[in-house]
Amino acid sequence: MSFRHTVIFTSQRFNPMEAAEETTVAGTLQEAEGSVRAYSLHSTRFSSQNGFDAAAATVVGEPLFRVKALPTQGPWTGFKPVSLGTPRSLSAHGSTVGNLTAHLLDWLHEAAGMQAAEVQVVGHSLGAHVAGAIGQNLKNFRLPFITGLDPAAPEFTESPESSRLDKTDADFVQVIHTNAGGILDGCVGLTYNSGHVDFFPNGGEHQPGCTIGGSWIDLLTGGCSHAKSHKYWIESINGMPAFVSRPCSDWDTYMTGACNACGQGCLDMGFHVDRRLQGTYFLETNTNPPFAMGDVFPTL
Repeated sequence: MSFRHTVIFTSQRFNPMEAAEETTVAGTLQEAEGSVRAYSLHSTRFSSQNGFDAAAATVVGEPLFRVKALPTQGPWTGFKPVSLGTPRSLSAHGSTVGNLTAHLLDWLHEAAGMQAAEVQVVGHSLGAHVAGAIGQNLKNFRLPFITGLDPAAPEFTESPESSRLDKTDADFVQVIHTNAGGILDGCVGLTYNSGHVDFFPNGGEHQPGCTIGGSWIDLLTGGCSHAKSHKYWIESINGMPAFVSRPCSDWDTYMTGACNACGQGCLDMGFHVDRRLQGTYFLETNTNPPFAMGDVFPTL
């Protein structure tokens, strides 16, 4: 069987997406895109959809991920389990994590028939930087596409590009910023552009409905805005309505309506992003699902 897409998920938490959301990702991809393999590198198992032999390579999380069972032949000889779960440990050992996962993808490509051109690595928070490290360490193919979902700022703000996600890690890197700012402002995401295209929904700092009672509530309730990044991405798979975004210099200018003409071209944020354009893009979303508003823009 051939597969139209292979999607790899990474994150720092033991189970950052609820099980229902993982099922939603695989199911939505299957419905919208046809034959899909979806591998999860962040939870308690290495989950596969549609035909991959999970007994051959199993990845489980504790709390980031751990290679537990791999082929007895090939590049895995001598590898030991890896468990990294904090910003400090990941920033110190990110190359090890990326190298290990890159070996896994190289093996999937060479031995299991994974088509390199169809691979997308999707990483949330610390997982976004893991995604970058994966791209840096691949040997057998160039990573076509990375989606960074609100890349973590703690321990990474001042890091060189070689130690965090940036646009050299894949042919195309999109970044969705939903909680960009400092801890004192109730934020944990990077504020600066780190992809070919960077999206800042609702300005990228706090998302609608996440700051009732103050900006610190955003973090104290479990990182509401931080988590919206993967919720938006999941919803974008169906593409109806789309997360239509406009290029603009900053959020304040966007909200004046000065960027309504689309300039170099509008983009649909998320799974169906047009990889031919680059730049900084803004959009508004709804507070509750469906989050996408379609082609809606500020009015003067």
